[in-house]
Amino acid sequence: MEKKRNLWVIPTDKPSRFYFNNNDKCFQLCKVSKKSTPLKINQNIYITNDKEIKEGDWYYNKVKKSVHKCDSKDNGMLRPNHCHIYDCKKIILTTDQDLIKDGVQSIDDEFLKWFVNNPSCESVEVENERVVLDDVNYNFDVVEYNYKIIIPKEEPKQETLEEAAEKWVFETNGHKWSNNDDSAGDNYSSFKEGAKWQQEQDKIKFKNYPVIIVRNDDKEEFIHLSNGMYRTKWGILHDSISSTPLESFDKSKFTFYYE
Repeated sequence: MEKKRNLWVIPTDKPSRFYFNNNDKCFQLCKVSKKSTPLKINQNIYITNDKEIKEGDWYYNKVKKSVHKCDSKDNGMLRPNHCHIYDCKKIILTTDQDLIKDGVQSIDDEFLKWFVNNPSCESVEVENERVVLDDVNYNFDVVEYNYKIIIPKEEPKQETLEEAAEKWVFETNGHKWSNNDDSAGDNYSSFKEGAKWQQEQDKIKFKNYPVIIVRNDDKEEFIHLSNGMYRTKWGILHDSISSTPLESFDKSKFTFYYE
């Protein structure tokens, strides 16, 4: 199931530590807030949820790609059963200093540093974290609940053919690299040749599938992933996890391209 988007990045003309470097074509983070320039365009991150937007809350309008504060004038429009609510999401975390001064929780540096290296991220898990504060004025503890961003774990690195062969030989030989004969080398070569044979079989198998499927109005292009599953070109570029099976495409509406 595809996760709902809850992370939004929009440019700002106000000072910020977070910016897009037009030379290097990437997001960067500096220690102090600086003014935006043509080469370093300041950005703000907004993390949202689906909770009801009440008067005094800040929200992000997905259609207009803009940030607003809910006041008495538009509060009624942002309640359930009004279509306007589906275009707007309540902001719970941000780098926008104006919102932070107005009570919205700031995004911590740990996540910002991670996001710089993972700019395609559009959805993050957010939990409520219980925080106990020692209030010296009243001599008792004060309990607050803050939002905590769960930083996604790195995906495991894909094992190379050589690494897999070495691992297999090591385990086959009783966790030894050699049996004082040629068997280890034979096993290593056999594993690699077997894997290459399987790869060739997969290529033959996949030739039965179209490599690219294009909608006849040229508005969408689908790329073959594996086993007859396809993803839009846009989805691949933006790390979407949704995919479509081959049998879902209507032959009268799509053109199929093979190798």
